[in-house]
Amino acid sequence: MDLNSENIKELSNSELNSLHRRCHQLYTVNKKNKLENKSLIKMIVRTHSLIVVEMKRRGFKHNTPLEEGYDFLEKYLEILN
Repeated sequence: MDLNSENIKELSNSELNSLHRRCHQLYTVNKKNKLENKSLIKMIVRTHSLIVVEMKRRGFKHNTPLEEGYDFLEKYLEILN
């Protein structure tokens, strides 16, 4: 399933949290191993951004940026351009 702003609403809270955790795992592994796979980073950032927006819509707090000082929206917009 391709995740988008509509179908993400269908995920359970548990599924949403699991995807969020997985984004952090993939991002960390990519950075730690210095893989610098730009298409993978784009996918992770886009997915993480969708998840964070949905978490906030559901009233969840999000205190775990992908990196310290990381502004997910700014980075997301930067990647799209």
